[in-house]
Amino acid sequence: MLGFGVDLALTMLTPIALVVAKDVVTFVTAEVGRAAKEESRPLIAQRVRALFRRGKPEEGEPEAPDEEPIELTDEQLHEVHRIALEKAKQLKLSADKAELLADSLVGELATHGR
Repeated sequence: MLGFGVDLALTMLTPIALVVAKDVVTFVTAEVGRAAKEESRPLIAQRVRALFRRGKPEEGEPEAPDEEPIELTDEQLHEVHRIALEKAKQLKLSADKAELLADSLVGELATHGR
C-alpha cells in the first residue's frame, strides 16, 4: 500500500483510535440525549394532545417534525477534541499523533450531515 512503516503504524494506531472514539461517543451520546430531551418536550405534548383528539392535527400544527441532522456546537466540538486528546495521551500516543487523531474526530463530527 503506502509502504511498510505506514501500514504498520496504521495497524497499530487502529486499536488506540477505537478506544479514543469510545470516550468521544460516550460524550456525544450524552450531549445528544440532553438536546433530545429538551427538543422533544413540544413533540411529546403535541402527541399527547393528539391522543385525546380525533382526526387531523389542527390547522398550522405539523404532523411530525422533519428529521434534521444533529450538529454539535463549537463548545461541544472543543470538548470532543479535549476528550480525544486526553485519552490519546493516556494511551501513550505521541503528541503529534494524539493531536491528529483528535482533529480527525472533530473534523468528522463537524462535517457529518452537511
